[in-house]
Amino acid sequence: MSFQPTPKQALVLWSLLISGEQPAMSMVKPDLDPDERKELVGAGLIELKERKQFREEGMNLKGSAKHIVLTSKAWDWAVENFEVELPKSKYTKNIVPTIEALLRIIKANLQLHEISLATFLRPQHRVHEDSSSTPIASANLEVRSDDTSTNFSNLEDAIRRAYAKTTKSDYEVGVRLSELRQCLGDLPRADVDKTLRKMQLADALILVPLEDPTSISSEDERAALDIDGHKFHIVQKKR
Repeated sequence: MSFQPTPKQALVLWSLLISGEQPAMSMVKPDLDPDERKELVGAGLIELKERKQFREEGMNLKGSAKHIVLTSKAWDWAVENFEVELPKSKYTKNIVPTIEALLRIIKANLQLHEISLATFLRPQHRVHEDSSSTPIASANLEVRSDDTSTNFSNLEDAIRRAYAKTTKSDYEVGVRLSELRQCLGDLPRADVDKTLRKMQLADALILVPLEDPTSISSEDERAALDIDGHKFHIVQKKR
C-alpha cells in the first residue's frame, strides 16, 4: 500500500480496530477533518455509511448520519503496521511509547502462536441469557418456546408481534432490544438472535448501536446483539 496514514489517522484506525466501534463522523476520536477522512476513504481503509439516528426519548427517528466503518483493507494494513508511530502531545507523550511497545509485543505473539489479528481482537463468546432477568411469559404473544426454538417463520412472527406490541405498530420508532427481549419472554435467546440476524440480512429490520456510552444501561448491555464484535442495542422494523 503506497498510502501511509499520518500518526493521527493511524491512531483512529487502531482505536476502531480494537474497540470494534463504528462511530458517527462527529463522534470519532481523535477528530478527523474532511481531508483526513477523504484520504482514508480513498485508500480503501474506511467507508462512510449512512445510518438512521434515534432520539433518546421514545427512541423516535431523528434523521441519519454517516458512520465510519473499517474495511478489510484496514485489517490488512494493521497486520503490516504494528510498529506504527502514534501522535504525541503533552497529555499523551508518556503513555504513547508504552502503547507502541505493546503493539510490537502483540505482533510477536501473533507470529509466534500463528494467531490472526481478527481472532485476537474478536474472540467469539457464546451468548448467555442473564439468569437474573424476569421475562414476561411468552404466552402473552401466543407463541410457545418449545414450538419455535428451531422454526424461523414462527420466531420471526413472534418478533414482529413483540415489536408491534411494544411500539403500537409505529414503524418509525426504534425499540431497545432489552424491551423486545422482555416482551419475547422465555423464547431461546440464541434462536432469537439468529432470527434477528436473518431478518436484518433480508432487509426486514435495522439494527442500530447506541453511540453514547452514557445512555447504555446494564440492561442494554446484557440485551445487546453482538455481530462480529459489534454490539447493537436498538431494532427498527421496516414496513
